[in-house]
Amino acid sequence: MTENTNQYNRLHREQVQPIIERLGGVSDMGWTFSELALMALISEVEDLVTRQVSAAQREQE
Repeated sequence: MTENTNQYNRLHREQVQPIIERLGGVSDMGWTFSELALMALISEVEDLVTRQVSAAQREQE
């Protein structure tokens, strides 16, 4: 659980917070539903990219 929490905190700090700030919002780790949804989307995209890269690497071998 701690690993997941750390991963979500990192994801929030590095990717979600800058997007929210660019959109004019203020993010102080009091996560809103929009932030949680955005984090889930980013996490899914990261997983998809990882799977795609792994598959491409396997095909090249």
